[in-house]
Amino acid sequence: MKTVLSVIAFCVFLGFINAKE
Repeated sequence: MKTVLSVIAFCVFLGFINAKE
């Protein structure tokens, strides 16, 4: 479960970086 949350958080982080640029 922890790994899944980490992957989701990573995807959200990447999406946030993409949206900023």
